[in-house]
Order: sequence, then structure tokens, then C-alpha cells
Amino acid sequence: MANEHDDLIDDLDTLDWDDDAIAFQDPAIEIDGFTADFAEPSSRIETGLLPIPRYPAPRPAMIKYDRAVDLAREADAFFRAEQRDGARLFCLVSGNFIFGDLLEAYLCEHGHIADELLIATLSLNQNNVDSLRNIIDDGRVQRLGLAVSAYWYAHHRRDVAGYMAETLAPAPRYDFAAAGLHTKITLMRCGAHHYVLHGSANMCSSGNIEQFTWERDTALYNFNRDWLERIFSRFSFAKKPIRRDRLWHQVATEAEKRPA
Repeated sequence: MANEHDDLIDDLDTLDWDDDAIAFQDPAIEIDGFTADFAEPSSRIETGLLPIPRYPAPRPAMIKYDRAVDLAREADAFFRAEQRDGARLFCLVSGNFIFGDLLEAYLCEHGHIADELLIATLSLNQNNVDSLRNIIDDGRVQRLGLAVSAYWYAHHRRDVAGYMAETLAPAPRYDFAAAGLHTKITLMRCGAHHYVLHGSANMCSSGNIEQFTWERDTALYNFNRDWLERIFSRFSFAKKPIRRDRLWHQVATEAEKRPA
């Protein structure tokens, strides 16, 4: 029986390895673009660093939550009270917590609009895609950018990736790229407020305790937006994931220009 996403899947099906050979736990299998060896360090580039001043917090902002909706409610109250850069929440969450649900709950249930929502994640699932579509349908995002890991794309290019391409296309502006990422960073700009959510949590639940920090920090937002935008500007909807030196070269373009 034909699948309604067959055409989209055909467009995405551009990776040049054998489907039956995707068994990453077997070191004897050779897959183009993947290796267990460490790459030689490059002398052309430098690691990007951003010094972050730590502002005095007016009250403890360390919380533990089991469900994303509850955290969204707490975060909304916290950031409404703390109208300044440097406000931050350190969050410890249970295995029931779904990070993708947090974004939908914060934007849709509390009346916020994300002028920009940029997500760099190791993995996500179809429920996360549906949640992002809810944000789009509710008119809560103007620009959506999603960067996924090449590892995830290799496993899901025939199912979730095809569904995602069709489901998220109605966003006013939508960028997608697959790259050699292991980051879990979400950038969300709501008017003059620049939020960065970063930590161990992917979009979907792993069943494990996770931690992440949610902070309002314009400098940190711009620092991460810079390298992520480089990936989207050059490789959005690229037919093949980018990895290793080629990826880092793109991310660290400005670092290469610094004098030795």
C-alpha cells in the first residue's frame, strides 16, 4: 500500500549507505561518514567561548518537576517577575518529562509568541513533531528552525523525517538541517526577551532523570544563534548531513579569521 509520504521520503532518501547496514554497535560495519576513530585536531580553528557574567539571583531558582506543563506554569510566573537579563532556572526533571511539551505549554497555554524558535537536538519523535505543529497552528511561532543529529537522520529518514517535512512546512518560515550534532539547545526569542534552554534533555523523553538550565540572556542567545544560523544558511534542507571538519569549519568561520 502506498504511503502518503512516499514522495517526501524519496526526496529525503539521499544518504549513500546500505539500509541493512545501519547497525552502529558493530565496529566491523563501514558506513560512509561514520567512524569510531577520533579526528585529528585542526590548527585552523579555535573553540568558541563566551564569558557569561553571573547575576545575583533575587531568590532561589532551582526546581524539580515531573511534568512539562507544571514547569511551564512556574517558568511563566518566574520570568514575568524577573524582567531582566540573567534570570535563570536550573531544572531537574524526571523520566516522565517531555522537553518538547514544555515549549508547546509555555507558548500556547501562556499566550507567548516566539518570533524565533531554533532547536538543535540529538533526537525527537513524531509526538514532538505534532507538538511543534500545534505551536504553528496556534500562531505562536514566526520562524522555526530545527537541526537534528546525523545519527538520528540515518535511522529515521524513512519515517519521522518524511512526516516532519510535511507537518512543519506550514510554518511562516521553516529551516531544517541534519548535521553531526550532539547538542541539546533551544533558542526562543519572544519580543525583547531572549531565552536559552540547554542541558541534557532531548525533545523526547529518555525515561531518565535529566537536567537543563532555562535562562534569559541576550549575549548567550546571540552566541548560539550565530553558529546555528551558519548551519541553516548553508545547509538548510540539505540532502546529506554534514559532519566533522566540514561542519566545524562552517560553525567556526569567524574563529579562523583570528590572527595566530
